[in-house]
Order: sequence, then structure tokens, then C-alpha cells
Amino acid sequence: MPEGSTISRCGGALVGKRTVITAAHCLHGKPSARVYFGIRDVTTRGNAQQQTVSASNWRVHEDYDDATSKNDVALINLPKDVNVSASVGFVSPSWDDKSYDNTQAVVAGWGMVNDNDGTNILRFANLKVAPAAQCEPIFGSYSTGNMLCMDASSGGTCRGDAGGPLLINDNGTPKLIGIVSFGAARCAHTFSRVATRIPSYGAWIKRSSTAPLT
Repeated sequence: MPEGSTISRCGGALVGKRTVITAAHCLHGKPSARVYFGIRDVTTRGNAQQQTVSASNWRVHEDYDDATSKNDVALINLPKDVNVSASVGFVSPSWDDKSYDNTQAVVAGWGMVNDNDGTNILRFANLKVAPAAQCEPIFGSYSTGNMLCMDASSGGTCRGDAGGPLLINDNGTPKLIGIVSFGAARCAHTFSRVATRIPSYGAWIKRSSTAPLT
């Protein structure tokens, strides 16, 4: 949850005891953020593990473009270890630089449930990774090599879901293939949504992390 003149809420993925991956636009220009771990209901966040971090703790991709959302990825290097528990665990990033077209995936977040109503409860949506051709006519800034197109014909992400994980089942193991980046102006639109493609940033993530990854 970035702090500053404007308070906003974003998701993230814990990929090591001291490492969180999120969207660059969640942290860009912010002086500090409070990171909560293992919560499903944000009203109980006071009881959760939490760490306050400043801009010196994170790295926003040096080529992030706020206007086009290209390279929308950031890494938070936490000042201390996160304790694993029944509600807190790690997810492994996928470094497999292959096509994920038509792969079944799940996305998680606390975003708006419609154009007027938010939620305090973590929600999940099942969707498929769509071919780039489905996003390119809608989003002029779509970049095939660094983004994933998410089919939203049966539901998708909305405002407040940014930074949240896009996960696949890899032979029984959840793998992080994307981070929610941007999408339709209205929640009900069935336009596709876009995620930052994690395998495209494997070298950058490994280089930017100051602690071991899962």
C-alpha cells in the first residue's frame, strides 16, 4: 500500500523471504509504502505481518514508461525476512520464456468489483492468457515481448488489482507468469486486460534482488 499525498492499494507477489514483485506504477513517484503479508480481509491488516519500506528499498524498472505502461515491473527488497505461516507463503516466478497463449490462469486482487463498489476481501478470477492479437487492436501500447494479454470475456481485473499475481498451474506447482498492469476503463467491459510478462524480466529480477528467490 503506497503512502504519500495519495494513498493507493496494490497487490504483489512474495517470491522470496525478502523479495516482492509488483507493478512499477504502484511505486513510481511514491516516497514510501507499507507491505502487508497473508491477509485476505484488508480490515484485519493491523494483525498481519507488515513492513514499511521507502524508495531506497525498491527498484522500479529503469525503462518504465508511465505513459505507455511498458516495463511495468518493480522489485521491493524488504529490510527483514518474512515469516512463513499457514497464511503466508512464497510463489516461484516462471523463467520459462515460452508462449502462454490459451493457458488457463488465475489472477488475485482487491480491486473494484464493479464501477462503483470496492471490496475488502481478496478475490480470484479464472481466465485464459490470450494471443497478443486480441490486445493489440485495443491497446496501442501493447508490447508482445513484455506483456501478456488476459482474456476478460468471463470477468477480469479492475482498478485496485494492479501489481497482483497472474498464476498458472505448472504440474501442481503455482508459477508466477505475470503482474497485473492495466486494462479497460470500466470494470464491466469485456475488453482484454494486460499483465507484465514476468519471464521477459528474469535477468532484471535476478539482478535487482538483494536476497535469494524461490
